[in-house]
Amino acid sequence: MFGHRLTNLCAWRIKLIIFTAFMLMACNLLSDRSGPWLSPTKVPDTQYTNKSYPDVVHHARFILSQQLQVSPESIYIQSVESVIWPNSCLSVALEGIQCGSKPVEGYRIAFDVLDKKYIYHTDYGNLIHLAIAPNNYTDETIIEWNSAIGKCSVSKISLEQISFGECGAPMLTARFAEMGAIQDIQYFWQTYAPFTAKTIAGNIDFRGQGKIETTLAEKRMIGEWSKITTIAAQSGRMGAAWGNAITWRRNDCDYLTIFTMGYAILGTCNPDILVQPLKYWLSPIQLKQLYAWYDQYEPFEINKTLETGLDNESVYFLFSGVGSNSLTEIESQRILKYVSDLFENITDTSRNK
Repeated sequence: MFGHRLTNLCAWRIKLIIFTAFMLMACNLLSDRSGPWLSPTKVPDTQYTNKSYPDVVHHARFILSQQLQVSPESIYIQSVESVIWPNSCLSVALEGIQCGSKPVEGYRIAFDVLDKKYIYHTDYGNLIHLAIAPNNYTDETIIEWNSAIGKCSVSKISLEQISFGECGAPMLTARFAEMGAIQDIQYFWQTYAPFTAKTIAGNIDFRGQGKIETTLAEKRMIGEWSKITTIAAQSGRMGAAWGNAITWRRNDCDYLTIFTMGYAILGTCNPDILVQPLKYWLSPIQLKQLYAWYDQYEPFEINKTLETGLDNESVYFLFSGVGSNSLTEIESQRILKYVSDLFENITDTSRNK
């Protein structure tokens, strides 16, 4: 009986040895992995004051203030920890990015905004990733968008606000950075039927309540609008020239600007035509032609006086295409005619209302 117990004890010890060896091997395997789930190594604390915070702390604070559209002074710096991140992703699970395994020195920064905590992971320079944010994403999403090329960005857009961030990372929720965005999203939502699409401007899941089935050009229009709206949210402001495809002025009085987001802004110094600037949404045919030129031809500029009979006409024209082909004289005249006809048609319609 003693021999039987001894045999069981030996068998138990052998199992324990095998289990221990297996766990050690697993730990070694995990230690070789460079995924963002690994914990950073803390460096002995440094006592910072407002005047001695590293520049990257102020940079991250400024970015957060721009995106939340609040003053930097309203963002309390709760803590700044020096750490060594285990990889180039700074321990943030970013989608579509291969994290380098080389350790990166940086900081873990905690901000407090109205009793809500935001934590950023940074290096010593300008690499900044949001790691923790309040989970207050918009619930009634009208558009889900993510970038098709380049750095992966994602957004969820409702009728009143936008949630945005890097793919895989936490998202911030804020008001629109552009004043007209609320009217734009309401127009899309009320006009167009739901669709999903992959466009050159990004991947779209649109949940409209309208009846109109979108054309390919209109799908891209909503994609372009979502992309620019997301970029504006990330920057905390709307750039005046973002999405600008065509700028046209005549006699320093009439003007028309056409945007890739699908609309034109036009105005005139003649109060008999228009009292204030007008926003006009392009038709599917007009959109299709605009995108064909925009994708195919490189930028060009015209600034000259045209002989038109009794009165000479000064014209400024800027085409901001992204293509690689040079415009021929015939094609440039076609674009000029497209713009001038569009201006006349819109103003005639406005005058007859």
